[in-house]
Amino acid sequence: MAKRRHLLLIIISPATMKMATFFLEKRKYVSIKPSYAIEDEAGKLTEYNYGDTISHLGHRLSMRRNPTYRENPNSTVFVSFQERTSLADGLRNALSMAQTHEFGGVLELSLNDNIAQRAQDILNVLVVKYIQAGLEDKNTQWRNSISFLNERLALINQELAVAKNDVAEFRSKNLISADASDNVQEIITRSSGLMQAEASISTELEVVNGVYNYIVNNKNLYELVPSTVGIPDASLSELIATHNGLIRERINKLQVGTEQDPIVQGLNVAIANSRQNLITNIRNLKQAIQTRLDAARKSLQANQVEAANMPLKELKLFNLEKEARVKDEITNFLLQKREEAELSVASNTSDARVLDPALNQGQVKPVRSQIILFSILIGLIIPTVLLIIFEIFNNTIGDRAEIEASTSAPIIGEIVYKQADDPLVVTPKSRSAISEQFRLVRTNLKYLSVDSPIKCVTSTSFMSGEGKSFFSINLAAAVSLVKERVLLIELDLRKPRVSRYLGFDNKVGLSNYLIGSETDLSKAILKVPGYNNFDMLPSGPTPPNPSELILSKKMEEAMAWIQANYDFVIIDTSPIGLVTDALLLDKFSDFTFFIVRHKYTYRSTLTFIEKIYEEQKFKNLGIVVNGIKTGAGENYGYGYGYGYGYGYGYGYGHYGNSKNSSGYYMEEERKKGFIARVLGIFGL
Repeated sequence: MAKRRHLLLIIISPATMKMATFFLEKRKYVSIKPSYAIEDEAGKLTEYNYGDTISHLGHRLSMRRNPTYRENPNSTVFVSFQERTSLADGLRNALSMAQTHEFGGVLELSLNDNIAQRAQDILNVLVVKYIQAGLEDKNTQWRNSISFLNERLALINQELAVAKNDVAEFRSKNLISADASDNVQEIITRSSGLMQAEASISTELEVVNGVYNYIVNNKNLYELVPSTVGIPDASLSELIATHNGLIRERINKLQVGTEQDPIVQGLNVAIANSRQNLITNIRNLKQAIQTRLDAARKSLQANQVEAANMPLKELKLFNLEKEARVKDEITNFLLQKREEAELSVASNTSDARVLDPALNQGQVKPVRSQIILFSILIGLIIPTVLLIIFEIFNNTIGDRAEIEASTSAPIIGEIVYKQADDPLVVTPKSRSAISEQFRLVRTNLKYLSVDSPIKCVTSTSFMSGEGKSFFSINLAAAVSLVKERVLLIELDLRKPRVSRYLGFDNKVGLSNYLIGSETDLSKAILKVPGYNNFDMLPSGPTPPNPSELILSKKMEEAMAWIQANYDFVIIDTSPIGLVTDALLLDKFSDFTFFIVRHKYTYRSTLTFIEKIYEEQKFKNLGIVVNGIKTGAGENYGYGYGYGYGYGYGYGYGHYGNSKNSSGYYMEEERKKGFIARVLGIFGL
């Protein structure tokens, strides 16, 4: 038994907006050609052979197999019938024409289509139809002339048959021989010439009258005027040619426009004026032909007077033969002109010809180069727009020049961004870029202490997350490497972090000594592992009154003992933007480091720094730029492949009695906005 495969056929008709779905079951038989069956919604199954015609929804459909098409056994076929006007509009929009030479008559037609062979077929057929239409337009005038001549010949042939019959009957009844007297023969011969001249002029007048009647008939207002065959008048022929040219132009415009088209209405006026000129010209021509006809008839009448003296029977025979001869001359003349018109139709050629048939020029859309260019532009535009948006909404500090332009305070050091788990980046054997930068800050301090020795420094910032504790730890490590005993004091009593970063327990510290629970300060000092000269004094338990403890006499005693036992002291204090601890500790400090963070600290902080610098809130104040992200487009050209990624998971700002504050404040790094997070994807 043959294997069955199903094909879904969907037929859509735009006229009725109905859709019928058929299930085509492909069958293959041994003895007959392949076929398919259509099952409608009622379940009725009708079998068809490929090539049979199906009538549905007013349309006719025929399924034919393409041997080169690899068909999916369970595929879906959509058959959509479109309106003729919509198809024509689509082809018109896809068709283009160009002149290949500026002064030549060569036109190039092109058609864009999804199927190359279809476009070739349409173009080839279009050109053939265009040539045929041009020939048909040129032959219409000659066909009108042939029709007019045929009508005249039919009438003249009838009259000629009657005239010849009258001559034969008269000869038979009156027994007149064919041989007449010499005198009668001479009169007949002369009369024949005069009658031929009259007949020719009469024919010319009839042709002119026919053309005149054709033109004045309103039914032929916009029809081509027949050719003036047999009328040797150049001016009339020229007027008719001009008139027919306007008619042809109007016909062409109406193929793509309507009667309301201003161009068509203008042609209507021009045709009416041309028609009036033709009528006037033909009337004048008729008068001229009539004058010639009158003169010919006058000569013929004089000859007839002479013939009147002939015997009565010969005279009557003469008149009958004269009439028959006139009809015969007219018939011969019309036959000759009809033959000339038919030869013109047969020998007529088109003004256009095909130089090259349609060829497949390959894919024109989509253009690969344009897609690549567009992608490159998008790749450039999007980052540029993001950068512009970033600059518009960015209110953090940027390069060194911006800092120097906003404040007079000197920049003592610049620390690059480094992403690391261990906050201690300065070690005895470290030679990294960031460790060298801390050593540079240490060297700068030596230069600053030439006139006045610097033995105690304070590290502060405007808000949390700017890296002051990170700076304090590594500066202490850098100073300890030059054989000086260094003590790092954790004096951020509200939210200490230095002890945690160094891995120390903060149960006993400076606060125990200040409140009197510990009398020996040296017992609270811890040794930092891996360093011979680096000690650290934790803050101890969080007291309820940090500012009062800093102002107490015990604090002065503690600092006096520390400065007597250590070569260098670094105080890590609270952010000055939130509390005043740093200002209170300035009496113990020789120099204050104000830590700002690249792309994090607000620009308004620089105004604050300038204010406290001018007001000399600190004896000596210098700026350290921390967390510089190299390669971010700023004027920081260290070229190091290191960065600073250390940050806080806490922040200042929760005063009061909330459950998380315990009467104090929490320190958290400021959250990034949406734009900052998006730009962070690009490393900005």
